[in-house]
Amino acid sequence: MLKCKICHKEDFKNEHGLHIHESKVHGKGRESSTPLKGDVRPKQFPSATRYRSKGEGQNGGGSSDLPASHKKPQSTPGKKTSATAKDVNENYKTSSPRIKSSSSTTRETKTEHRTANHHVRPPTADMKDKVIARHVHSAPDQRRKGDGQNDGGRRDLPPSDKNPQSTPGKKKPSTMKDGKENDKTFPSTSYSALNPPKSQEGLARSFTALDFRKYIAMQEASIKRSKHETQIRVERVNKFLENLQYIMERTSDIPLDVLKSGSYYDRTKIDYDDEFDFMFYPKANMEADFTHCPPGFCKIKKSRTTNKSLDSLCNENGYLVPNRFKEKMFNIFEDCIKSGNFREGRRTKRKPRLVGSPAFTVLYDLQVRGVNPIDIDLVPAIRVEGWPPTAREIRPQWLRESNAKHAMKCFHVVTKTFPDEHPDGDLLWRVSFSHAEKELILHANQYDKGCRKGVFKLLKKVKENIKYGSPSEIDKFCSYHLKMFMLKFYDNHDSFDKDQKETLFKQSIKELTKCVRNGKIENYFIPKDNILHFVSKKEKNFVAEKLQTFQEEYNL
Repeated sequence: MLKCKICHKEDFKNEHGLHIHESKVHGKGRESSTPLKGDVRPKQFPSATRYRSKGEGQNGGGSSDLPASHKKPQSTPGKKTSATAKDVNENYKTSSPRIKSSSSTTRETKTEHRTANHHVRPPTADMKDKVIARHVHSAPDQRRKGDGQNDGGRRDLPPSDKNPQSTPGKKKPSTMKDGKENDKTFPSTSYSALNPPKSQEGLARSFTALDFRKYIAMQEASIKRSKHETQIRVERVNKFLENLQYIMERTSDIPLDVLKSGSYYDRTKIDYDDEFDFMFYPKANMEADFTHCPPGFCKIKKSRTTNKSLDSLCNENGYLVPNRFKEKMFNIFEDCIKSGNFREGRRTKRKPRLVGSPAFTVLYDLQVRGVNPIDIDLVPAIRVEGWPPTAREIRPQWLRESNAKHAMKCFHVVTKTFPDEHPDGDLLWRVSFSHAEKELILHANQYDKGCRKGVFKLLKKVKENIKYGSPSEIDKFCSYHLKMFMLKFYDNHDSFDKDQKETLFKQSIKELTKCVRNGKIENYFIPKDNILHFVSKKEKNFVAEKLQTFQEEYNL
């Protein structure tokens, strides 16, 4: 590959391309011995006999385009007129003008016009660093004093890159010495600072003057995803779910229904749509018993029904045993995925999970280049009609009454065991308000067109940045804790106008730091249930410390 000596661009395969680049970009005249495309130059043959005059051998064919000085004169008796090849070549080089095509003439005319009317700024740095500098120096906190003033709008370039006034007969100064950059002409901004890492601490340190607004803009930009790519993922997942339900209807002895839950369905996804949650529950009437149960847990009893498919999963008192139900559902999931009739089976494999996890997780390969497999959680659950007596009645002012009523229509329970000692520990089910959460979060902005979901997504982004920087330190703390915190945060603040997003985000960071440091985040639906109870003290202290550092770096 050839390299331009002016801008050091290194992607020219031959001299022809290099000359075109120098002529068009840098206004350099074509003085090279290699003719450009469109130039016509007679070949220099090793023998002078190739330049034959009319009447010799080929009736003058091909000789009409030669200058008169190159045509062989007619021989005269008694006079020697022979010429050698060397004489002909030397004569051509010194006296023969270059013959140019019309396209070549037009191209040179345009080049001369551009050179005369436009100054070519001298190169001052590698082109890659220039592109990065344009983005950073456009920010107010990155411009040096006096830069960007009365410079024709070109405030994105360092002073050495701005176009100097050309002086006739005076060569423009160059900042390149021996092919290397002159460090005095390029701003003292390191490459790592211009490319902020994903971790929260590195991102904050990448700015010379911390700008909270810029941080919000960057995080919001990183949340946006291509609609086309999202559509591909969702269509494939819907096809997976449709085929799975088709197989279940024909192989399972328990009639099942599904609830689509998770951040994609409440429109608070901050990353690629590569995780989906589906809760499968039996089509049967079930009753919840909260007697002598810890907050957030209950026992499930099958009501009177003609459906006998769950009888084998109940104990002698008629209570449904969580572990039996979980094992039964996991076997159904496994049989369906391995079934030869399951069209998506060749793309699906089970993902190992921690012991005690309530989800049967599979990796679904889309077989699209550059797209990672999708993580799909199949969660066994029980749906209970009505609203738990231990839960408070929700009537938020920021939600329409119809949405609030629909949210309290039902609740679910999952096979998440109670971690502490309890007399009925093997019968306890974890209460899940996935249906209500989905309804509240999905319609959070509907009433006043506010920024509730926007603040929530920014808070989730902060948590993800902390986890990305220290993945081994974050185990239990997750988006569910942020969701419960934000629902309470919505109730405590009246106005969520979009122009207050920055202020509300700052306030949410402060309040979340305080809650984590104190080790308590209330379940929005059951205030007595502290959902941070199952997070270790070490992990809570780590998260609180990172949140406090975030506040100090941005002067919140």
